[in-house]
Amino acid sequence: MIIGIGVDTTEIERVVPTMADKILTPAELTQYQTRLGIRKSEYLAGRWAAKEAASKALGCGFGEQLVFTDIEILNAQNGQPALTVKGYESLRFHVSITHTKTVATAFVVAEEIE
Repeated sequence: MIIGIGVDTTEIERVVPTMADKILTPAELTQYQTRLGIRKSEYLAGRWAAKEAASKALGCGFGEQLVFTDIEILNAQNGQPALTVKGYESLRFHVSITHTKTVATAFVVAEEIE
């Protein structure tokens, strides 16, 4: 059963490299460091948008219950992003991340595992 959906769009230029340590988990930082040029900015902005969308799907936002590093989005070998959230292991998350030259958008569906 779907328990929530979330969407977020952010301007790529607003997410600056100095934010990486606050936004990304250690494993995400490893993937981030392999990117070059604009791909780094797209990756970081996409993760920001996806984590915002996930917090909206959970209905709690960021603060007392959730911080950015509680959410991890890693790419499978085929490139598909996979999202997990600490403390919400009983849920399955479906995520889609896309970007243009100027914005990154993410859509997340939170589903109860039956």
